[in-house]
Amino acid sequence: MAEEQLTIGQLAERAGFSVRMVHYYLKAGLLPEPQRTAAGYRLFPPDAVARLRTIRALQALGFLSPQIVLLLRAQALSSPERLAAVREVLVAHQSAIAIKARSYAAVEAKLAGTSPEAILALLTAAD
Repeated sequence: MAEEQLTIGQLAERAGFSVRMVHYYLKAGLLPEPQRTAAGYRLFPPDAVARLRTIRALQALGFLSPQIVLLLRAQALSSPERLAAVREVLVAHQSAIAIKARSYAAVEAKLAGTSPEAILALLTAAD
């Protein structure tokens, strides 16, 4: 028996996304282009639900679309190649997080001891 194929609406509903987001992920290359019916409707395999959930989890961890594409593509590689590809993305992501953390710490140090009124004055002065 053939696997049940999902329309874009069914896929979006099962994965907890809007149809608009599924279209966006297709355009961004996060989802492979599905097969189409004779009438032009997209039909997705059932495993597309898990892929969308993986994308959401990676986004929650702060990964951007290009990094997610690399991580998803790595799944098709052999084990040693997959590990190297994933490690490369993770090291770059960890470095980006460290840079952000240092930036936040610098801002926090500048604001330490500053009154809320003074911070508000600084923020409104930029307007």
